[in-house]
Amino acid sequence: MTLAQEVLLNTTAVANVIRENKLNQLKSVMYTNRVSGMQLMEESLLTLIEKGMIGIDQALEAANNPDYIKRELINRGLLG
Repeated sequence: MTLAQEVLLNTTAVANVIRENKLNQLKSVMYTNRVSGMQLMEESLLTLIEKGMIGIDQALEAANNPDYIKRELINRGLLG
């Protein structure tokens, strides 16, 4: 069994999004704050694919946004 994770940190931007009930913006905030340690589930899954720990089909099944996984795999040259 392999663990994929999504990391959301309590930052001012996250607090504002939640306070204003703009939860649809959380993924964007997480993506733009990757350097502070936030991580989308899809990025975790992509890392596991690159390390050979899971297959593409497993990642697509587990992903919240399978289209993002496919797009990134193509961009990274891992899918034709």
